[in-house]
Amino acid sequence: MMREGDMMERSEVPMLVVYEGELSGQRWLIEGDSLLIGRGSDCDVILPERQVSRHHACIERTAGGSYVLYDLGSKNGT
Repeated sequence: MMREGDMMERSEVPMLVVYEGELSGQRWLIEGDSLLIGRGSDCDVILPERQVSRHHACIERTAGGSYVLYDLGSKNGT
């Protein structure tokens, strides 16, 4: 589970941080234009939690350089 404002730490490369669940403490650098999150083996970030959809969410970089988190129709929300 992520908390609001935790996606970006004080560094030049944004980072996704997990705070709850099986992968608590795990971190992923967000280096590309998008990052697919879910249970599926084709995801960039694989979260093996039962409540996570196969393709749960996506983080995308905007033209201005900020990032937006999109829910991909997950059953449990993002």
